Amino acid sequence: REQTTSSDIARHLATVGRARIVRPGSDLTIVAWGNTIARALAAADMLSDQGKCCEVIDLRYIAPWDRQTVIRSVDKTGRLLVVHEDGHTCGMGAEIIATVTEALPPGIECRRLTRPDTHIPCNFANQLDVLPSIKAAVEIAADMLGMAVSWEAGANRCDELVVIEAIGASPSDELVTINAWHVGAGDRVEEGDLLVEYEADKAVTELLSPYRGVVDSVLVDAGASARVGAPLLTLRLDDPA
Repeated sequence: REQTTSSDIARHLATVGRARIVRPGSDLTIVAWGNTIARALAAADMLSDQGKCCEVIDLRYIAPWDRQTVIRSVDKTGRLLVVHEDGHTCGMGAEIIATVTEALPPGIECRRLTRPDTHIPCNFANQLDVLPSIKAAVEIAADMLGMAVSWEAGANRCDELVVIEAIGASPSDELVTINAWHVGAGDRVEEGDLLVEYEADKAVTELLSPYRGVVDSVLVDAGASARVGAPLLTLRLDDPA
């Protein structure tokens, strides 16, 4: 939401077909638009921590699109990564890469991060697997920059206690509003039991317990809102293993 509007009305006005350089850089150009801007910026932040400076361009328009801004940036960095949620084959990324390579001398390295040529599934976890992610953007960009990437799995449990987080109904969901709790502190739950009903941006969702145990605490009141990924309740497990 914070990327779609502002309190300064003058910032709403942009020349048709004019891209915006969201973050200047010299090592790699990342071109994105829409939902993928936030992921491109997050990837650029991670790479910045390792001493690499990525230029992130918000294309804003794809018809017409700002060829000159993109070409100037790639001429400077020598590398281009296009990130978009459309299909891989015949996607806008291929058009951008073709235009850039036709305009610049040989030697430009170009890559695409797109949705594979498949439908977007209804299952939320599968949507995240299909659509471009921060992790994939970091891995591709790092490879283009000659870097090796390794990941460490985060832990959300402390001894027998696990945190159950809010899950959106779609990748674009940012907030959920609690409609009704079906459990409270001290209640015993089995795997698959209904914990809470909440409303995301596009649908009402039921969250089922992934574990067997006892509810330790409820962290968000009914009627209140929480960001996707925020803790909703803690559960003390019967069997931590």
